[in-house]
Amino acid sequence: MHVGTAVGAVAAIGGLIFTGIATYYSALIASDQLQQSREDSVKGERVQAEHVSYYVEFDRNYRLEVHLRNNSSDPVYDVNLLFRTVLLRAPMGDAYVHYQIGGAALDMGPCQELIYHEANFVFAEPGGKFMKSDEGKTQTALHVLFLQFTDRAGRRWMRSSDELTPHAPRELRPSPEIYWVGEHNGPPEVRPLEGCGSGALGQPAA
Repeated sequence: MHVGTAVGAVAAIGGLIFTGIATYYSALIASDQLQQSREDSVKGERVQAEHVSYYVEFDRNYRLEVHLRNNSSDPVYDVNLLFRTVLLRAPMGDAYVHYQIGGAALDMGPCQELIYHEANFVFAEPGGKFMKSDEGKTQTALHVLFLQFTDRAGRRWMRSSDELTPHAPRELRPSPEIYWVGEHNGPPEVRPLEGCGSGALGQPAA
């Protein structure tokens, strides 16, 4: 074999190896870029939803309050909050009161907070007459089961105490033999949120 031919063969092999390595790294970079693009897309979908939250606290009179917050610059729709309380009924024994607030009729504007006060909670045993907490009965241990809402893009979300997930519409209907039925009597208090859209979510979900 001539020296020139041998040198040409070695060069050709080297070129193939280089091309193979370059192709491999190009594919690897493209895969990483695709994965990053997918992650960015998911993060983008969650941006507004992460600014919608709730929390529970006591007012100055030690009455329960439920706060819903839309700290985004766009409205959210079909807001649905499900929570329950423990009704103290000594000496008859305690009972759960099941509340469902909102639904298709409840939308929240941008930079808006809705506050539901215990003073406006009414409840009734199955088939009974609605009454307030100050009618000889006390509610305590308010626990939010989940908050559902639809974002500006029409995506449905569910927030619980420990996660925010895309979710199909869900409605929980407990047995009337176990739960009393609760409602919020009248519209909630409405407050504007300061620093809206800054990324500050306020207090964490309870």
